[in-house]
Amino acid sequence: MPGTPPAQTGAASSGSPLNQTNSNVNTTGTYNPVRVNLEAVIDISGNVQIFSAPASVLNNVVVCSLPLNATTLYSNGNGVFEFTEPNDATRGDISGYVSGAGSVVHGTDTVTIGALGHALHLVLNQSLDASAANPFAQTGSTDYTTYENLGELVLSLYAAYLFGHPAATAAISNDAALVAYINSESAGANAGSNLATAISNLSVAEASNIARAVIAQDPNRAVNTPNRVFSAGTGATHVPLIFQPLDVVYVSITVQAPGVSTSNPNGLIGVASNIAGSYPSPAPRFAFEITLN
Repeated sequence: MPGTPPAQTGAASSGSPLNQTNSNVNTTGTYNPVRVNLEAVIDISGNVQIFSAPASVLNNVVVCSLPLNATTLYSNGNGVFEFTEPNDATRGDISGYVSGAGSVVHGTDTVTIGALGHALHLVLNQSLDASAANPFAQTGSTDYTTYENLGELVLSLYAAYLFGHPAATAAISNDAALVAYINSESAGANAGSNLATAISNLSVAEASNIARAVIAQDPNRAVNTPNRVFSAGTGATHVPLIFQPLDVVYVSITVQAPGVSTSNPNGLIGVASNIAGSYPSPAPRFAFEITLN
């Protein structure tokens, strides 16, 4: 009957089945193409390892009462930080970046380092809880662990190390001027803007640590965000790093030793140098904990 393959005879040919000639093929008849399920079903799986990076654990934490608006870090597809998964040998890792030269490179320029600096200035000029930070915690009293702003905290810090107690400020004659200088946004310590500038100058390694920490704690930040391209020579796609309300971020401030001067009454030679010498080295560093809203 035309189209019916002949019965198989003889032993199977040796060699690879993909390379040998099939002696059972009907070379004289005509076949119609068929589509058939071979009913072979197997299970297959692999391991997907979600990024692992520890949450930030810092010492000398000062908790800020005023939240930071999350839109200062991420808004409408724009972010201060970006990440990507490289296509080269480092595939499987994350590279982080600060968005182009302090301003975003995606869409509308709505997130800038300048806006972040002003927002941080406002946060640092509100109530601060230093109950988990030394030397304030060492007093054992809640009277000396809450401060109206960064300037008041620095004043008490200097008093604690120079005169033995956070409230021992009587010998400091420029209390108000010191507080105003520390709290100034433009004519003093400029803490907010200097922190934002430090963020804009983060290295790729430092920005990568931030991206890894965020995505390790919440892989959903990488959902629906293609961050790799497969065309040779096109480079990886940068994706804004998402920050959301209730996230907690930290910025650190090292309070260096003050310049100490005295009118040196009654010939008390060395008073200023002796007082300044009591300040610790290395200088104390505080991690300011800020909740986003």
